Order: sequence, then structure tokens, then C-alpha cells
Amino acid sequence: MKEFILDYKNNEEKALLKLNYRYIQAMRPSTFIEQSISTKIDDEKYLDKYLDAFQEGRYETQNKKMLNHFLKPEEIELIQEFYKRIKLNKLDHFSFKDGLTRALITLRAIENLNFDKENDFILEIGPGSGILASLIGIKKYKYVGIENSEFLYFTQARILNSILDKVNFIYKTDNKEIKNFNILSWWKVPEIEFPKVKIVIMNSCVNEINDFGFRYYLSLFKKLLSDDSKIIIDKYGGGKFNINKNLLFNHYKLFYNNIFKHEEINNYLPVSIFQKRGNSFDLKNNITPILFKLYQRYSLNRKILKNEFKQTFDKNFNKSKFDDYFDKNISENSKFMLEIFKI
Repeated sequence: MKEFILDYKNNEEKALLKLNYRYIQAMRPSTFIEQSISTKIDDEKYLDKYLDAFQEGRYETQNKKMLNHFLKPEEIELIQEFYKRIKLNKLDHFSFKDGLTRALITLRAIENLNFDKENDFILEIGPGSGILASLIGIKKYKYVGIENSEFLYFTQARILNSILDKVNFIYKTDNKEIKNFNILSWWKVPEIEFPKVKIVIMNSCVNEINDFGFRYYLSLFKKLLSDDSKIIIDKYGGGKFNINKNLLFNHYKLFYNNIFKHEEINNYLPVSIFQKRGNSFDLKNNITPILFKLYQRYSLNRKILKNEFKQTFDKNFNKSKFDDYFDKNISENSKFMLEIFKI
């Protein structure tokens, strides 16, 4: 891992000399920097604290409810395979249940869509600690992740190399080839010839990407997404760049929306899914800006529920049994978050 970290840093330094400063600004992890989250790592010993990055405490407070306190047989097999591989690589003393249960929510959405695992690619913007990517890799889906934060790129490398056999980390000057499973550094994105993408995942990052960066991703989507491609968002994120939601609605419309529904029995997947707007009628150019903003607000909050996104629920599956499939550890991060949110 030490050589990987040094190699990454050397290649980033070379890239910084060549790239224009506006692109560098677009790819800056602005929200992390503004919130005093250290994005630079010099030694792998600091990576332990990021293995459940930004999901801390959510297993108990949100995720079990969102999964309807229920696991399908194939999900149980997937969880067991994840833990088996983690144990083989001696990472089983860390808690993964917060990130793992969050990842299962998005995975259910993916598998409810018209998705061809042999040919279609999934693109994830901001893979976080890489747990969703791990599950996607175990299922042998084709995948490209784009990461702009150094500490998370290294965390993804640590986890994914422990779980998957062939991960193509694209950060070196001479590496531009997309394979079946790929993690791109931020500076390689303009050089890559991407495949067509069927599903984009932007979990908890829409409001956290700066304005230039979000516009850049939308321009990238224009090239990569077909009319039936979908964008999955489980939350918009806690950053200050709220204008990005307006930009998203300018170009994409809701295909399915249930992001705010968190009842004890949650029959529908708690995500939003977007698809391209049709060209036949451009609403934005036909009504006043004020009316368009009101329409956006209405669209964001209304429920577009489709039967194929109903969660499976088995009355014979005991709620307490749910906990049996996940590790019993609680990370220090989770302990801290659970304590402070009692206030």
C-alpha cells in the first residue's frame, strides 16, 4: 500500500502541471475541505478510520428501516460472501454494517431496473469507502468509479483489493484503458474513452460537488447516457451547493421518487431515480423562472411510485434475525455519532 500511495501522489503531481486550473477547481473536494476533513494521506495507518466513511451510525438510525428489516436470500448470500473475503484479508475486526446496509439499498434499485450485467456499465460518482463497489464487483457487474479525494481513493484500494481479484486503478500516465471494473483518479477522467453507461450512482454527493464540478459531470453524462439510462440518488448530501439540484432538474426528470419516505415499514425503495428529459417540450423555456422553480420543488417532493420498486417483505422473516447477518462491532466513528445525535 505504501508504494501505491507514493505512486498515486507522483502521478497527481505530474497531472497538476498539465491540467487547466478551472478543471482542477471543478474536481476539488470542496465540501470536505470546507468542513475541515483532511483529504490527504501520507501513511496507510491513517486509513482505518475511513472504512465506514460517512455512514457512521446509520445502521441503527436509518438503514434497517429503509431495508424494511428484511433481507432476500440472494442478499444474505452476498453479505456472507463479503464477510468471508474480508475475513480472509484480516479486515474483519472493523465494522462494515453501516456502509454495507446502505449499499444494499442502492443495489436493490439497480436490480429493479432494466439492466444487462453482461454489457451495461454502472458509473459511480464518489464511491466513498468502496463498499457498494465491492458488492457490485462480487456480482460481476461492469463498473467505473470516479473519485476526487485522495483519502477515499486509498480506502477504496484497500477494501477492493481485499475483496476482488481484478481492479483496474486508473491513475498512471500511461493507463487509459477501461476494463470490466475500474476506479479512476480525478485527473484521468478527460483522457478516458468511456463506454456507454446504463446506470449512474450519485449517492449523497449532489450538494457536495462544487458548481463547476457538477456542470462538468452533467456534460459528461450528455455523452455517456442514452435515453433509457437512469441516475440513482439515495440522498442529495449535506453540502452547500443546493443549486446543483436545480441543474439536475433542468436536464433530467424524475422516473421514481421516494427519497423522503422513512416509515417503520417502508414498502418502497427510499431513493430517487432520474432519466433524461424528452426533447418534444422544454418546460424551462416555456414558463417563467419562478413557475419553473415551483415545478421543480413539486417534482422533488411528489411520489412517483412504480410497482417494480416495491420492496419484498416476508412476514416469516423475524426482525431480530436481520442483525444476525451483520458484524457485531461498532466503530469508534459510529459510537461518536450515535452519542452526539442523542442531543
